[in-house]
Amino acid sequence: MPSTSHVISLGLSRRLTDFLVEENLLSADNLQEALDAQKKGGEKLGSLLIEKGFIEEEKLLQFLAEKTGISYVSLADIGEISEEAIAAVPESIARQKMLMPFNKTKDRLTVAIADPLDVMILDDLKMQTGCDVVGCLASEAEITAAHEKYYKQATSQEALEDIVKQQSDNEAAADELEQVEEKFDKGEPGLEKAAEDAPVIKMVNLIIAGAVKARASDIHIEAYSKDLRIRYRIDGVLHEQPSPPKKFHAAICARVKIMSNLNIAERRVPQDGRMRIKMEGKEVDMRVSVLPCAPGEKIVTRILDSSGLKVNMTQLGFEPEAMAVF
Repeated sequence: MPSTSHVISLGLSRRLTDFLVEENLLSADNLQEALDAQKKGGEKLGSLLIEKGFIEEEKLLQFLAEKTGISYVSLADIGEISEEAIAAVPESIARQKMLMPFNKTKDRLTVAIADPLDVMILDDLKMQTGCDVVGCLASEAEITAAHEKYYKQATSQEALEDIVKQQSDNEAAADELEQVEEKFDKGEPGLEKAAEDAPVIKMVNLIIAGAVKARASDIHIEAYSKDLRIRYRIDGVLHEQPSPPKKFHAAICARVKIMSNLNIAERRVPQDGRMRIKMEGKEVDMRVSVLPCAPGEKIVTRILDSSGLKVNMTQLGFEPEAMAVF
């Protein structure tokens, strides 16, 4: 079996895997075995195919480059990466999205990505940098090696501080955020203590404050095998947010459960709760659903901000002429 250090963060579609079988790069039995393992563990299919030795990483990368029309690049062959390119993408985003910028011109940024099917990565980078972003396919092993070479090795605390810095616009709101009528039953002492640590309280407050300020309708907190994913649903579309390290997942879940008056020791059955917070002088109701999953509990929070519903006729789009008739 090949070394697991050469694994790509790939969420292959079923159509692409069918092409692999049709071109005799993968057997139907191996594909079914990988699909069964994916259902149990939730890992990405491309990663499973390589980990199990069903296909070589280089062959899979070449196949994907051909089918998706994205150029393949070897970061080991391009030489030194300029400081301008590295500075264009923050370390936390590069590590979280598994990408590496390697070329920067006045209005164009070229990045190496591990998953060519994640189309949102390039769109998000374009919005953040203001440049046209071009993606090239590269192996996760090479991208990770570039992270270690060009970015400083971040500890969990440093990563947390980086996330807090990125959310500076929400700092005041997070500091002012308070819960209305906080009551809970004691659960596991270890989890309860972790949930009451200042960094965890700060993280949860930042997540909630950021969602309210962005006028999000939902907050999704999901655990995967190696990372933690936080997304806001804004106007029906899920938007990725900077996420803390995976090690904080249990404490974040416990903190949300405490705020929602749920049993923090119960992780086998779904739970539903509610909380009410006060932020910037207004109270916001929130409905919380906790679902047990294989990599860890998933939390979906519905934000019920009634102030967003109080709009006048002009804000609804009525023209002055129509208003006069009305």
